[in-house]
Amino acid sequence: MEKEQYRSVIRFLFLDGKTCEEIKTKLDAVYGNPSPSITTVRYWFNWLGGKRFTSNEEVIAETEAYFAEFDKSYFSEGLKKWQKRWEKCILLKEDYVEK
Repeated sequence: MEKEQYRSVIRFLFLDGKTCEEIKTKLDAVYGNPSPSITTVRYWFNWLGGKRFTSNEEVIAETEAYFAEFDKSYFSEGLKKWQKRWEKCILLKEDYVEK
């Protein structure tokens, strides 16, 4: 399932009055392992708190405004950190769990 679809389900359940934990339980029951983590559910739950949208365009505009607040270096640094973790994984021949 695409991220946007998960967000739609989270939004629907949020508007239905469900708690973060109830939303996560429902996602796990329906989608199993590929469902988002509780951290992701909490993030979207908190982001939606107090907001009401009447159309997809409003949601898209709000999301774009949220990401526009970040400096480009924020994403650049994130990608650099990801690259270092990826290289470490390759060097360890995918045995990336530290023992």
